[in-house]
Amino acid sequence: MIYLLDTNHCSRIIFGDPVVIEQLRTHQTQNIATSVIVRGELYFMVQKSEHQAENLNAVNRLLERIMIYSIDGGVADCYGQLKGEIINRLGPRSVLSAVR
Repeated sequence: MIYLLDTNHCSRIIFGDPVVIEQLRTHQTQNIATSVIVRGELYFMVQKSEHQAENLNAVNRLLERIMIYSIDGGVADCYGQLKGEIINRLGPRSVLSAVR
């Protein structure tokens, strides 16, 4: 089994959330990973933070300990389609009008 962490889980780990960290400890023998998209989002968060050097070190420490999955064209296409469907159904109208 693989546990694929999203941006929220990764940031909670970085900031020491005991609940998420304990869940990881109970699954240490399992594969724990994230995606290259989450990696980019974490680095974006670092760039927007007031403590860039400290946060960059924390992000790098986490990413060194878990697997990072890349995406290919098929995955990117599926993501775009799913996100488009979600925005069309649930998104704010301003997002929809900006795309036209």
